[in-house]
Amino acid sequence: MLYFSNSNLPIFKYNSMRIIGLFVFLAVFNQIAIAQNKLDSLLFEYENQTGTDKIDLAFSISKYYDNIDLFKSIDYAREGLEFSNEFGSELDIQNANNRLGIIFYKIGDLEQSNNYFLKAIKISMKLDIPDLQIESKLMNNVANNYAELKQEALAIEYYKKSLLIKREMLDSGYFSLTLNNLALTYSAIGLYDSAYLMLKEAYTVDKVLNDSSSMAYTNASLGEVFLNEGIVDSAIYYLEKSLAFFNKVPESDYVLAFYYLKLGDAYNAINKKNESKRLYNFALQKSLELGVMSIQKDCYKGLYTIANAENDYKRALEYVTNYTAIQDSIFKVESAQKLSAIETSYQIRNKEQEISILNANAQVDELKFYGAAGIAFVVIILLGFMYYRYYFKVKSNYILQQKNNTIQLQNKEIVDSVEYAKGIQEAILPGVSTINSLFNSAYLCYRPSKIVSGDFYWVEKIDNTIVVVLADGTGHGVPGAFLSVMGASILRQIISADKICNPGDILSELNKKVKEVLGQTNLNNTLKDGMDVAVCMLNVETGDLSFSGAKRPVLIKKDGDVQLIKGERFSIGGDQTEEPIFKVHHFNLTKGDSFLLFTDGIIDQFGGDENKKFMSSRLTDLYHKAPEMKVFGVSFEESMQNWMGEKEQTDDMLLLAIEI
Repeated sequence: MLYFSNSNLPIFKYNSMRIIGLFVFLAVFNQIAIAQNKLDSLLFEYENQTGTDKIDLAFSISKYYDNIDLFKSIDYAREGLEFSNEFGSELDIQNANNRLGIIFYKIGDLEQSNNYFLKAIKISMKLDIPDLQIESKLMNNVANNYAELKQEALAIEYYKKSLLIKREMLDSGYFSLTLNNLALTYSAIGLYDSAYLMLKEAYTVDKVLNDSSSMAYTNASLGEVFLNEGIVDSAIYYLEKSLAFFNKVPESDYVLAFYYLKLGDAYNAINKKNESKRLYNFALQKSLELGVMSIQKDCYKGLYTIANAENDYKRALEYVTNYTAIQDSIFKVESAQKLSAIETSYQIRNKEQEISILNANAQVDELKFYGAAGIAFVVIILLGFMYYRYYFKVKSNYILQQKNNTIQLQNKEIVDSVEYAKGIQEAILPGVSTINSLFNSAYLCYRPSKIVSGDFYWVEKIDNTIVVVLADGTGHGVPGAFLSVMGASILRQIISADKICNPGDILSELNKKVKEVLGQTNLNNTLKDGMDVAVCMLNVETGDLSFSGAKRPVLIKKDGDVQLIKGERFSIGGDQTEEPIFKVHHFNLTKGDSFLLFTDGIIDQFGGDENKKFMSSRLTDLYHKAPEMKVFGVSFEESMQNWMGEKEQTDDMLLLAIEI
């Protein structure tokens, strides 16, 4: 749930359909169209206004442009921030940062959004009489962004801060909804007891306030948590109780589609196939009318499992075909959105650069004027000799300054280009949602030490086999990124086009092609770049996993025991003259088993009180103790954050853990 400034209504986002459903329910009341003559009036007043009133007008115009032109929205919000810093109050500065946080949230740049929200919180804490209600909403906004970024530990921290403020000021507004958000985050990482405590408190608040709408969402959240934990009878009870309310509420099709899907999952879990099919088809019909592909996909998945169990192979094929088509569409949409956000951010940076250049030119023109006046004065007082001496000194300084400005501008352009390359590199890599669609559960840590990374990963399903590749390229930064793009391209050729499906053969062919591309087969070539690579291939029907590594290991977790399997001592590419042979290791995994791949940047990170390396033993211990993948992700992030402290990241970090 994301609160928008100067509004009593929240906007909801994140992967909980309870939250998205509430957005649909409330959005009807939040669609206020501003006519063109109203905008013209605001712009006219803005041009002729001075003082603090101009700050409020800047924010009003920025809000108008939110759904029309985000660039203009940012322009007016930044002007509002500039005026606030110049002659406004601390509260004005806080509002400006909040406004920019909301805009960047809409763009999809959640990290930048949180930067502004956190600045607003910092200002609030400094105020003599802070507005605790606004501060609480800002905390909630930050938590939602962290949740969507899959940083659950930070999301939980800020949800708790938001709730603490609400308790201190006895503010019941949206208190239950924040408790629901926190409960669903706990449930997402398997902390069910904590989730139930939050929902019990939310239910008490709903009852005291006699808020039937909020109570219905709390019941639905209870149903989701019980279903996640496998307590199906309770899940059915609370989901049906919630649906009894929403069936009477207009404009609730989105909510109904999602919760009928969940109810179908519950009945399917206890083998009540006919009731489950009825619910899936109802949810599917609603989601088709709404165009909600994520719900359609899960409906087809549920219907496929029933048809397959009933040996109705014709329908099973139809459902799995529709499921696959929608999954591909979702991936394409996500990639397009990701690239669109990258392009938008890049254009924003370019616009900032243009403004900076214009300001610099204006300053240069001003300096020219005063320089000329100063020179004329010196000519009159000190005669021609002193004039020429001063003139040449000013001219030299000016030339040096111009060269310095050119260098700074070129440097900024280079950084912008690399930032843009980072976005493209991330868009090429499969997202966590794509990986999760192929496996029971997965956790990904991808942290470049510079702007772009020399590490990369690759996941693809071919027939009944899923190929997982993790690679650590020589060095990091731009050279490493070029190597990673080259490696990913060659792998795609080897696996997708050449249909090589043995991990050892894939590494041998990759080694051959990397050497050819880099010219390392030539004895006179001094280029020694290469990469360390791990390849895993999983047969989804039999659970057979085969692994081969080029200086990269794999951690296998089977029946709760963890085993480290080392790769060969050879890298891919480089200057070795010996033709490497890559051994293939075989395992049979069952449901709940998992495997983990990682690069050197994880275990070589310096930190702790004695500034030592993180080491594979510490990683193995964390992996062994985690009861499930989501808990491992949170414990790993907290452990690495505490380990690093204020120390700088030394290398690119990449870790991919997958549960069967």
